Amino acid sequence: MNPLPPETLDMLPFGVLSVTSDLTIAFANRWLISQMDASPESVQGKMLTDVFPEINEAQKLYAFRLVLESAQPVVLSAALHGYLIRLGGGLQTELEYMPQEVHLLPVFGTSGDVDGVLVLIYDRSKAVTQQRLLKNEIRRTRLLQKIDRAMAALQLDDCLRIIVEGMQELLAADSAAVFLRRKGRLETAICAGDCRFAENTSFAAAGGASAWVARTGVPLLLDKPRRELQYRMLGENSRSFLGVPLVFQGRVKGVLAVESRLPAAFTADSLETLEMLSSRAAVAIQNAILYDEEQKRRSYFQTILNQSSDIIVSLDTDLRITMVNAGWDAFAWKSGASEWIGHKAVQRSVLDVFPREHRARWKAILHEVLSGKVESQSEELYWPIGEHEYWLNVRVAPLHRRDGTVIGVVASARDITDIIQTSRQLERVNQQLSTLVEAMQILNAQLSVRALLDASVNFLYRIFDAAGAAFYAWDAERSDFVLRSARGLSEVYYSIRLPSLETLPEEHIRHFGVTAYLADVRLWSAGLRQEETRGVLLGRVFSRHVLAGLLAVYFDHHRLPTPEERELLESFSTQFGVALENAHAFAEQQELALTDALTGLANRRQFNEHLLDAVERAARYHESATLVMVDIDDFKSFNDTFGHPAGDELLKALAIIMRSNLRRLDLLTRYGGEEFAIILPKTDLHDGYNVAERLRASVERQMPPILAD
Repeated sequence: MNPLPPETLDMLPFGVLSVTSDLTIAFANRWLISQMDASPESVQGKMLTDVFPEINEAQKLYAFRLVLESAQPVVLSAALHGYLIRLGGGLQTELEYMPQEVHLLPVFGTSGDVDGVLVLIYDRSKAVTQQRLLKNEIRRTRLLQKIDRAMAALQLDDCLRIIVEGMQELLAADSAAVFLRRKGRLETAICAGDCRFAENTSFAAAGGASAWVARTGVPLLLDKPRRELQYRMLGENSRSFLGVPLVFQGRVKGVLAVESRLPAAFTADSLETLEMLSSRAAVAIQNAILYDEEQKRRSYFQTILNQSSDIIVSLDTDLRITMVNAGWDAFAWKSGASEWIGHKAVQRSVLDVFPREHRARWKAILHEVLSGKVESQSEELYWPIGEHEYWLNVRVAPLHRRDGTVIGVVASARDITDIIQTSRQLERVNQQLSTLVEAMQILNAQLSVRALLDASVNFLYRIFDAAGAAFYAWDAERSDFVLRSARGLSEVYYSIRLPSLETLPEEHIRHFGVTAYLADVRLWSAGLRQEETRGVLLGRVFSRHVLAGLLAVYFDHHRLPTPEERELLESFSTQFGVALENAHAFAEQQELALTDALTGLANRRQFNEHLLDAVERAARYHESATLVMVDIDDFKSFNDTFGHPAGDELLKALAIIMRSNLRRLDLLTRYGGEEFAIILPKTDLHDGYNVAERLRASVERQMPPILAD
């Protein structure tokens, strides 16, 4: 039953299970036995469903019957089926059961019939765990972006609702709340889920778990009520509590709290997540509160107080500088503009500070503020200095006398360069992750080599917005590359074979490990002299650690590939090599399922399929078709006299003779034992008889020398 010796199968890092046609377990390798925590004697010789009843319960037994009846392999993916047999998820994962990718392969006997099923079980716990972690990280990142947007909006109610809903979603909590400290008491600012406290409900800061967190400033994680804390639940049936303080400028301003009906629902990771939210939430809430106060007072002193950590400058009605702070001096020094530091800037026009392209717009904005048409204005400005770029959030507001007369403008600027660059990096990372997920879906969805090549080339053409994309297969015998699939390339590429990259001069190609960049593709082959495409980014593809080919992305002369694009092609090339290897393995398996192992001819299964097609085609197009059956005389006596190895050689020689006397469209099959069948499309009975007679005569003529050997 086993295609490989048991010693070899025991060394494999995945499960191997051999099952006979009556579903009796013939063999289980060491990996599978260790995962089951069993012994080989307790498994071998037992019925499959007795050892693994979950196969019958999950209705996966049908897959075994399908393999036995159709002689075709079946793949059960972890994403759709979870697992075939119930194995533990392991100590290094949080999975209850091990997710598995299972391959059910037919095992053929000497007669060509399916004698059993070979089961390959691959542990996909790592992939599933990483996918879950990635999804959680994306969800957490999106929540932080929502909180940042709420901070920009400076609306307290919006901030609180986003924070509470995010806490409940990220931690899978049944209830969540934000409590704020006001006048020695805790007030329910907002509550969501199974929460029995109404908003704006206040209670003494001396009792309850949330009050304890507010009083001590220490996070608290509880799995059950504690009397010494006078534990008070948000929900009637809550059994787990997690609370962290909201700290701003060293003072506890409130508490974030979540609860669950499940015991031990929260972990150290939950605490870390809530603390991260707390730091963002504290800033968001404090900014919103300060904004409310600023809107109420709108005074000179409050404006200066709220912006004292920024670049601050005050202007008179002629837009001349009257005062600058230390933040202004630091930015001027960093910009290399020492003539604007301190008193040197006073009485100079602030418009001279702005980049030339912004001066006219900001002159109009400042005059609108002075005229009272707008109360305040805030914008983000790109501020280039030499080879560096800066981003500033510039805000302006009017300065009033007590009688309300506008006497000038106070302007502030915050350096948000790090925020902008971090946001861009996060967007690039998210885009790369999304692209790689899409790429994996494309690669995993293709079983045939042709479909894989075309889908991958189309994907690269679209994602890179390229002038062309292609896959070149490596011909080891000729030591060159030949085009197998392309998009966006002219016909000339299909007629050219490209030499190895090592033949190119070093000054013309830049190597980046797996990827390489050729600035002018015309240097690769003389046949491309008239092509317009200039540059090509290449990704080496390896299958079973051997060079299989190149993925090529063509760019026109107006742009070069970015480092992110090189990293993307490198990752895709690696995964593509694995997918290509799997596709070739699938094609080989398909070929083996339709071919007689001894003679290389089509087997009986392929004969049945082609015979039905030939009959239907003959009926549809009113054509003739002839079936010729061939049997060897006295073959049993030959085997008994000379032995079965000699009989095998005779069958192979006979197959070669008959194949050489038939057309390419004729199908010669080994029907069974010493019997052969020939399907002759577009051939009437008379011509079919002549073909059969020609075959007989050819065998009669060529066999004696073969038999003599």
